[in-house]
Formats: sequence, C-alpha cells, structure tokens
Amino acid sequence: MNIFTIISISLGLAMDSFAVTVGIKPTVKKTFELAAVFAFFHMIMPILGFMGGAFLGDFVEGVDHWIVFVILGIVGGKMIFEALFANDNVDKKQPVILLAIATSIDALTIGIGLPFMNIALWVAVVSFGITIFLVTMIAGFIGRKGAQFIGKYFEVFGGLILIFIGVKTLLSHLWF
Repeated sequence: MNIFTIISISLGLAMDSFAVTVGIKPTVKKTFELAAVFAFFHMIMPILGFMGGAFLGDFVEGVDHWIVFVILGIVGGKMIFEALFANDNVDKKQPVILLAIATSIDALTIGIGLPFMNIALWVAVVSFGITIFLVTMIAGFIGRKGAQFIGKYFEVFGGLILIFIGVKTLLSHLWF
C-alpha cells in the first residue's frame, strides 16, 4: 500500500475525533488532553486488531480483499449513518477515556484488516497517532470558534474515504 492510502485511512479515522472535539468546544488545556488520549487509543486499538488479523491471516488469505472491503465499508457506512442520523448532542461531561474508546473502536476494526492490506503495523500506528493528535488539536480550535455544525460533514467525508479505500482494495484484487 502506498502512503496516500495510509494517510487517507488515518484521516478517515480522525473524523470521529474531529466531530466529538468540535462538539465539545474544549478549552486549550482540554483540547490537548483530548488530542493526547485520542491519539494514544488510536495507536493501541489497531495493534490489538492487527494481532487478531495476523492470527487469522492463513485462514482467510484467499478472501482478504473481501474482508478489507467489508470492514472499511461497514466502518465508513457507520460513520456516515451516525453523522447524519445520530443525536448531535455530545455529552461534555463524559470522561475523556470513554470518548477515546468510543472514537477508536473503528481503529480496532481497521487494525484487523491491516495484515491483509500489506501495511506495516508501525507505519499505520505512527500515522494514526500523529493524524489523530493534529486533527483533534485543529478541531479544538474550530470548536472554540463556534463552528460546531461542520463536525458532521467531516465525519461523512471520513466515512466516504474509508468506503473508497475498501472499494479500491477490492477492485485492485479482482481486476487490476
């Protein structure tokens, strides 16, 4: 996989964190806390998923492209559905760790697919961590400026990115 794909996946995963952070409208200190904890969980979850995916690798080698397609399609579709139809009220009193777990579950699922995408774990983990941290910091700034309404559009965009990568992976194995 090329660097464009890794960055695209990273940005797609970052959209949940972006939307949550914008909705919270955090202080500078809270933004840094959110960015650090979100980045940490987005680095741990794919490692856990990767271990599961690597264990299953020999059993699913012939259909790995379908697995990537389904995983990214489900995660992307879930992001789009939640952005468009979920309750927009973010509970500002939620503990940061609960928000981090909630926003990084997608990274766990993506981690399962990493062995099938031929992406080095350390490259993905570093990319996810840096991207989540930076995007969350930007979201904190935007949230403080009162632009809460754009969070859902970024989440839809992130979902579309993940679906596109899933389709691209499937097509590259089937026809290209």
